[in-house]
Amino acid sequence: MDFVDGILTGSDRTYYVEEYLLEPTTCNCLGQSLREARLRSQTGVLVLAIRRRDGTLIAGPTAETILEAGDLLICMGTAEQLRSLNQLLSPLRPDRLRPPGNCDSKPKSQLTTATEWSNGKVNWPNSPR
Repeated sequence: MDFVDGILTGSDRTYYVEEYLLEPTTCNCLGQSLREARLRSQTGVLVLAIRRRDGTLIAGPTAETILEAGDLLICMGTAEQLRSLNQLLSPLRPDRLRPPGNCDSKPKSQLTTATEWSNGKVNWPNSPR
């Protein structure tokens, strides 16, 4: 484990290992190979392994490995890279977000889009941003 700990914390960046479940209702990459999904090139995250729904473990999946519903991706990357992967695999739905509370009276043009939220253009009270 010292070797792995060195990889994860031994440089100017800290790397984390996270798991991501591929949900058929939110993931747009299902049925694609890792190459076609371009997870690494879009986020910088390395897919270390995939656990299939039946329990089969694919250690060191190749670029030709097909992503299936129910797959659990075991990935390594920086916090920022892993956040990007999470947004890619489970994009926000619906296209528009509403602030908490009674916003039924708020005109539709004043609702906040997911893009505005993710770009930090929203400053609600008690917002984590």
